[in-house]
Amino acid sequence: MGFTVSLRTAPEQPLDVLETEYARLQEESRQIGKKIALLLQQREVLHHEKTRLLNKLSYKTVSLNVPQQAEGALRFVEGYLPTEQTAAFEDFLEKEEVVYQQVEADCLPDEETPQIPVLLRNNRFAKLFEPITRLFSLPNYRELDLTPMLAPFFMAFFGFCLGDAGYGLLLMAAALFIVRKYPKAKAYGWLTFWFGLATVVFGSLSGTFFGISLVNIEALGSLRSYIFDSNKMMTLSLVIGAVQILFGMFMNVLRLTKVKGFKYALHRIGWLAVIVCGGLLVGAPMLGLNLPVYVVYGLDALVIAGAVLALFYNNPDKNPLFNLGLGLWDTYNTATGLVGDLLSYIRLFALGLTGGILGSVFNTLALDAANGVGVPVVSQLIMLFILLFGHSLNLALCVLGSVVHPLRLTFVEFYKNAGFAGGGKEYRPFKINQ
Repeated sequence: MGFTVSLRTAPEQPLDVLETEYARLQEESRQIGKKIALLLQQREVLHHEKTRLLNKLSYKTVSLNVPQQAEGALRFVEGYLPTEQTAAFEDFLEKEEVVYQQVEADCLPDEETPQIPVLLRNNRFAKLFEPITRLFSLPNYRELDLTPMLAPFFMAFFGFCLGDAGYGLLLMAAALFIVRKYPKAKAYGWLTFWFGLATVVFGSLSGTFFGISLVNIEALGSLRSYIFDSNKMMTLSLVIGAVQILFGMFMNVLRLTKVKGFKYALHRIGWLAVIVCGGLLVGAPMLGLNLPVYVVYGLDALVIAGAVLALFYNNPDKNPLFNLGLGLWDTYNTATGLVGDLLSYIRLFALGLTGGILGSVFNTLALDAANGVGVPVVSQLIMLFILLFGHSLNLALCVLGSVVHPLRLTFVEFYKNAGFAGGGKEYRPFKINQ
């Protein structure tokens, strides 16, 4: 039977000294806690004082800019209010016995449009993309808000440019982390999530996962037949571009109808008929589709009617002969502009292809470096370092390009074909800050 004896060194200081030091530390901790509580109280007081001064400044700024009449006895206040708040505000004015006159903003003359503030109203999905709209300009009061229309296209463009399913999964994971840990950045987190989802979709179509070409993996079997090659991805980028351009032209028809009247949108309708119907007549045989004779005749008629509207009804306020000259000039500008706009969408395919190639290069460098070292643990560490550094750098560059180039396609190609003017002023109500 054996015994184990554990020898411990005696403390350098006696017990009473240690107890005294412990009590001192506890008292110091209590004092620090009191200081923190006092600072928090002061912070709250400063916040309330800041809010009070901002409210006072806001009230003083408005009151000094209010015109006075009858030697200051009367004041004329003019402002804007959302329609749903009108009834409550009218009750307030009646209770305060204030004389007022209500005028609908739609009844104001066109020269007053820049002064009418804009309040965007979008659903939960489209609202995530409002910061993108604000980067360029808010729509003016008489325009359509294009945020819901650009949202799905911008999301698809981002996914197409990033083009790696593995990177998309990383973005989705990062987005869920942001949503959970940082409530104030929740909207940006969900925006990142949708971007990541689009990247997974287009990355799966191109067959790229962290720079690995999925088409070369035998284990995927029949799934490889669904992966697009480079020619199909380039064609897809042009198809998406054509859809957005045509959609922008359709939105321009709606804009002209709302702002000027339906007759001013007829020449744009004519161009849509020429492009869409002419495209069907030319594209169907190329795809091996035989259209019925009556469909071909109907499309021919629509193309002729559209050409007549585009050439002779360019400006309803001018005579037909003058419109013919305008129509020919507009034909040249539209044809060359559409070709240039459509070719701009090839950048979607080019950026996606570049990101995949760079990811593959870093994978090759990591494997070559690991094989060159030959020492198991060291080679694995070197390979891991190259993979982490390379893919982090590639992801950062690809994300930057996936934001910048869709912005260009949206603000140049889409906005131009949609006839977007912008220049809107954000609605900021005069209210008491809390």
